[in-house]
Amino acid sequence: MNRVYCLLVCLFCACQVSLCKELDEKVLFEELDQLLAQQQELTQEKERKIKIIKEGLSVPSITLGQEYAINNRLYDEYLAFKYDSAYKYVNRNFIIAKRLNNKKLYTESTFNLVHILSVAGLFDLAYVLDRQHRCS
Repeated sequence: MNRVYCLLVCLFCACQVSLCKELDEKVLFEELDQLLAQQQELTQEKERKIKIIKEGLSVPSITLGQEYAINNRLYDEYLAFKYDSAYKYVNRNFIIAKRLNNKKLYTESTFNLVHILSVAGLFDLAYVLDRQHRCS
């Protein structure tokens, strides 16, 4: 009797988990459909935010440290949005960190550069950059 009861409880739990999974997938697909319907508005909002951040780069007396911080924000905004733009800003930060001779910023920039290269599937370049950083 205990075996039958245990089997029934297990079967009931398995059905509940299966049902929850189907409901979770349905909810996720509905959310995805809503996001796709709002794609144009979301893209415009992202571009507006990026434009505001970029305005900080046009300040005449901007220091390298300030430029680094702005580029970092742009990198974050572009990371999942436009790979080539994210690469541009992280690469610029890599150069700034070298010019400032700031090891912390250099390490952060190297990490971000390796990350963007690996996300883009450029594993060979990411590996070479990582090796260069470890040797320096």
